[in-house]
Amino acid sequence: MRKITYPDKYDIVPIINKQGQTGAKDLNMIKHVVNRWIDDVTEIKRMIGAGEISVEEFKEVVNYIRANRSDLENLSVDNIGGLQEWMDGLKVGGVNLFSLSALLPIHLKLGGSEVLGSGFDRVFKCKNVNDWSILSVAISTPLVKMGEEVTVSFEYRRNSEGALGFELCNKERNHRIHRLKKLHANETDTWKLFTETVLVNCSDFYGLNLWGLGEIRRITVVVGGKFTGLFPSLNDLVEKGESICLNKKTLKSTPVDGLLERDAQGNLYFTNGSTRKKIKFED
Repeated sequence: MRKITYPDKYDIVPIINKQGQTGAKDLNMIKHVVNRWIDDVTEIKRMIGAGEISVEEFKEVVNYIRANRSDLENLSVDNIGGLQEWMDGLKVGGVNLFSLSALLPIHLKLGGSEVLGSGFDRVFKCKNVNDWSILSVAISTPLVKMGEEVTVSFEYRRNSEGALGFELCNKERNHRIHRLKKLHANETDTWKLFTETVLVNCSDFYGLNLWGLGEIRRITVVVGGKFTGLFPSLNDLVEKGESICLNKKTLKSTPVDGLLERDAQGNLYFTNGSTRKKIKFED
């Protein structure tokens, strides 16, 4: 099947036929509908040829559509279980705003505290008992505007009750946005989840100050009051590999640093400066 390849027409002179007037916009619409149908048929042929779906399975889908055409045409968001909740999630974040691969230099590492590893999995090893340990874990741009809610989440371990904590801070470490939050005990080597929603009360929330004795990793900051998982920022994913694999359930909004682009073939790329990575999706 050959696509319609002439350029879109922009003249406003109507074409007169027996049924009435047909303008350039009508022709363009017909062209795009036909080409989209050809793309769909081509993709179905590819899937059958690659063994991704059998002819019998495809017939079953077609028969289902025919049998349920009325219901499908009248389908709304409310009719699909879980869809509204997922769409609500688009509005409250889901992309990690905090790029661990773009951290500013640490101002202070007290009591022998260390930062081990790189990217999303780096470990902040706090060793200063009953005092501030690592100041500050921050990036170069403010994360959200004043008055917004954020959910701060991470994993922690090797701490006794109240021995490890954090506060929100600016990039200079000395502006404390949120009071010191001390964590419950997790004296094992197994990582435990912490998550809390905080109202940012000033315009310069850049990161965290870490306090006490214990270990923290996988810091995730998302907009809104809902925990959506621990996952890297797109910058962390770029640093890690040649391509980016995103879970559709956690891809909720545009990244802070970088640009999402789509090529002529429909492939999605993340561009950050001179770095360009292809994005792959998983369910």
